[in-house]
Amino acid sequence: YFSVPALPKSIKESSVPVVHDVTHCLQRSFLEWSAYHQDEGNISDHSFTHRWWIPYIDHESNRNFRRRVVDPRFFWNEQTALALLEPILNNKCDENKGSKMNKEVISRSPYAAILDHVIPVTSAFVGVQRNVPIPSSSFTSGESYDQILISRRSKYRTGTRFTRRGTDGTGAVANYAETEQICLILNNTNPCSNSRGVLKEVYSHVQTRGSIPLHWSSPADVKAYRPRVFIGVDPVLQARGLRDHLLSE
Repeated sequence: YFSVPALPKSIKESSVPVVHDVTHCLQRSFLEWSAYHQDEGNISDHSFTHRWWIPYIDHESNRNFRRRVVDPRFFWNEQTALALLEPILNNKCDENKGSKMNKEVISRSPYAAILDHVIPVTSAFVGVQRNVPIPSSSFTSGESYDQILISRRSKYRTGTRFTRRGTDGTGAVANYAETEQICLILNNTNPCSNSRGVLKEVYSHVQTRGSIPLHWSSPADVKAYRPRVFIGVDPVLQARGLRDHLLSE
């Protein structure tokens, strides 16, 4: 489990949300959010950098501070958004500043206004169980918790069990899913009342699953109950697929 630590008051009052988009789990969202505040002094225009699509066109500023980027594995409407980014990419350089990004020109672009209304969409399951009582003891008195279960499905190499197996050249495995369990610990000072408790602690546990990250297949056959498994014989290709998959985690 990943426990979200206590935050300074200055960060708690920040207008930047911890969860930036639905493609990131709570653990990654918090770590990137903390890194964002550590590099906050290097950011000159907060209203400009808060846009999710800026990293796609502003590669120069990524050297100055770490920026939260939408996870492409769970960004199912990415192709639609990229079509709106093409006009901005073609006009981001003006005559005076050469290769540097002109923020004023981009902000005035009608495509920027449209992109501000585009929300990254993912394929996921969400389940919520509220107000689960915690057995009272000398350490926990009047506490309960809310449980949230989020399972995101990758857009890469989707398919049925026997038609999609293993990894591809980029390290993406078949039927990949990221499941996160979030527990919100609540402290109810008045157990007799029906009011919601005060948030005390937040815990998050992330688990991933997918096909074995190697080049292999098991094509289905209507005549055979147990399809044969075919494994790639190139050790370099197998090692590269496994490495790329682990690096993408």
